[in-house]
Amino acid sequence: MNTVELRKILENIQAPHKLDSHPWVSARFVLDLARDFQGSPGEKLIHAVSAVFRETMPGIPPRRGIRLDTRWAEFGLLAAQYFAPAKFGVVAPGSLRNAWAHIDRAILFFVYGRADELTQAQFEPYILIGRESGVAPDSTLSDWHRKGIEQLTHAIQVREQYLSRQVEDASLASSPKKKPRKVRRWIALGILGLFLILATLGVIKALHVYGLARVVVDDIYKLQDVSKTPSIDKLKNAGALLSKTRQDFSALREEVGPFLWMTSLLGWVPTYGGDMISAPALIEMADSMLTSADMTYQAGAPLLDDVLDSSGEISFDPPRLLNLLNQIAPQMNTASDQLQNALTAREKLNIEKLSPRVKDLVINRVDPLLGLMRDGLTLAVELPQVAGASDEGPKTYLLLVQNEDELRPTGGFITAASSVVVQDGQLGGMDFENSGDMDNWDQPYPSAPWQLNEYMNSPVMVFRDANWFTDFPRSVLYAEYLYSYAKGHSVDGVIAFDQHMLVELLQVVGPIEVEGADQPVDANTVVPFMRESKIKTEEDLAIPGWNNKLFMNRISSALLKKILSGDVPVRKFADFIVRVLDERHLMIQLDNKEMSNLLARHNWDGAIKPVDGDFLMVVDSNIGFNKTNSVVSTKLTYSIDLTNPTTPVAQVLIEHMNSSSGLIPCGLRDRVSLDGQESYPIDRCYWDYLRIYTRGQSRLLQSNPQSIPAEWMLRGQDVFARVDTLDEDLDGISTYGLLKVVPGGQTVTTKLRYVLPMDTLSIRPGTRQVVYRLTVKKQPGTMAIPIDIEVRLPDDVALFSVPDGTQVNGNVVYYPSNLRTDLEFELVFEVP
Repeated sequence: MNTVELRKILENIQAPHKLDSHPWVSARFVLDLARDFQGSPGEKLIHAVSAVFRETMPGIPPRRGIRLDTRWAEFGLLAAQYFAPAKFGVVAPGSLRNAWAHIDRAILFFVYGRADELTQAQFEPYILIGRESGVAPDSTLSDWHRKGIEQLTHAIQVREQYLSRQVEDASLASSPKKKPRKVRRWIALGILGLFLILATLGVIKALHVYGLARVVVDDIYKLQDVSKTPSIDKLKNAGALLSKTRQDFSALREEVGPFLWMTSLLGWVPTYGGDMISAPALIEMADSMLTSADMTYQAGAPLLDDVLDSSGEISFDPPRLLNLLNQIAPQMNTASDQLQNALTAREKLNIEKLSPRVKDLVINRVDPLLGLMRDGLTLAVELPQVAGASDEGPKTYLLLVQNEDELRPTGGFITAASSVVVQDGQLGGMDFENSGDMDNWDQPYPSAPWQLNEYMNSPVMVFRDANWFTDFPRSVLYAEYLYSYAKGHSVDGVIAFDQHMLVELLQVVGPIEVEGADQPVDANTVVPFMRESKIKTEEDLAIPGWNNKLFMNRISSALLKKILSGDVPVRKFADFIVRVLDERHLMIQLDNKEMSNLLARHNWDGAIKPVDGDFLMVVDSNIGFNKTNSVVSTKLTYSIDLTNPTTPVAQVLIEHMNSSSGLIPCGLRDRVSLDGQESYPIDRCYWDYLRIYTRGQSRLLQSNPQSIPAEWMLRGQDVFARVDTLDEDLDGISTYGLLKVVPGGQTVTTKLRYVLPMDTLSIRPGTRQVVYRLTVKKQPGTMAIPIDIEVRLPDDVALFSVPDGTQVNGNVVYYPSNLRTDLEFELVFEVP
């Protein structure tokens, strides 16, 4: 029994004769529920399915809240679309959108057997959609429809299994060795008496457990209120509430604990069988979470007065904060162990077996909270070590300044670098140097990637080209290795950032006074200021030790002074860090294992990793010795043909538009520049080594690479049109590369079409629903590149879910978006 067969029944619920030969007409649940019903086989089948549907109706009226009660929404939509027309003779709606308007009336039919002549007290509790201002989105209706059918299918399966076990039990009971009737009667009476005693005790126990559960629920709602609207007073008073919640939950666990062994036997219970089986893990998870939270609060609460000011803002005093964290380190470690117990219990849950409400609770409430607690405890435990405030001593980090005007895979050309020593949360001096001055030719440099050698005449890998690799951890290895050639020491991590990160930072901290600037530098003027600072003037040449990266030292000094002054709200600063990490204007690698895991969990480590489903990443590398990316715009179009789901075909179009004047001819050997651009050439042709990362085992079908004439190339050799199949040692990822040149004032569009492996699509367990999931990874250093996603589906598919903002036209799904951050796209459909 599956949802496909049930759909056939529902689609023909107004034409029972079409169901006379349906395989379910002889099912045990039909024979049982339609035993006294007079009618054809198809009519009996509809009668039985309707009876089971009636039993799936929630036992209490719809709950009130911001969101509709999904249990009633799923029930009401099926009632309006199928069962009310069949059972009560009302007009059948022509679509789910039409059924929306009839949901409340259909619910009343099933609650009272009628929808008219009801008092306000009768119908008021069951108004579900009457207060809604508009029809729910098609994707929501489709989701309710799908889940309602899945629930009804499950209920039918449970009843069928129950009836099958009854038949088996009856067969076993018909043994030739029968006990005397009197003995069997006494046994039956004894069992009945025992059952009545246990039932009475069970009711008393259940009432007690229910009362304890209500107390815990009330505690949790109060804790949620604290988290939604935090304040100093609420935060300080939360400790008592948290301890009370933990005690109340412990009491509840003590009451139900002796009976948990029984839950493994209750998987057959309709709807909630999966919850029963998972009860021990759920209780262990909740108990460990509460214990961890309580211990964390008890350790940290005494320090609130030391770190919070009168407005509830954290004081920006890194040494003091780190000292406090070291004081509570033992308690934080114990709380972290408790949280690990909760995470272990979470891994034991079979999430697909849980009831819809519990599944939703775990996925949408518990999982985010577990992640937040894990990140918070990781920071509390590891931050002193990372900030040089532990017994490991000071830490040294390599800072890379990347210029996105000359785009490279991890954010931009490495234009400057500096190491910084951190001790007890305090930063040592930073001395940014030109990356071109950090070569030590007494050392044996490794061979450069062939593209750098062939197109830029760079036979060896030097420090400034260390980030040629899209996988940031790999680029970091080269950067650390080549940096040690120049400086003779290792580092404990690498921090890379681009110009736009400074723009974002200045939006947070406000204008800064920079030495040598005529006026304060702010978010609008910092990039022009940096570009102008790279151009030598007679005044600059008169300054001893001047170099074109001196401005970075002046900017960083001014920023640190402003941040450490205490004028920048810490929460606002923390939001800024998260934002630039999400948008890949800041990249971090740390040798600390736990902090590295935290970065990886949030995809902040810059690693190129395989994903479930489809994958796309488009990466530009400016190899033209210029800053033309500042006037080049990019647009992506990704089309997926799923008309044959066993052979998905993808096509990516990459459009580059060079807005420079076109006055400078394409020629890498000439190096001609417009006046004022000698030190910072922008108005040039755009030389780009383009890489496309896609799902592993893809097979290229079609492409349109360029032929580049010899006079455009540094070595004076023609580059024939070709697509390179690259091996960058990335598990589960295929990579294509090609050379592309975009003259000034022109647009060049690159096309690649390829076959994806069959396992790009997945099937939801127990259904015929096909899931297409796409991850588009953003290149660091870029802004919000527009991307259009177009999916062509087989004819006559049932579309179950699509992202908000999707446009559907027949069997074509269109989704416009951008790559400000990584993009996740998923749609679910069913092929007839």
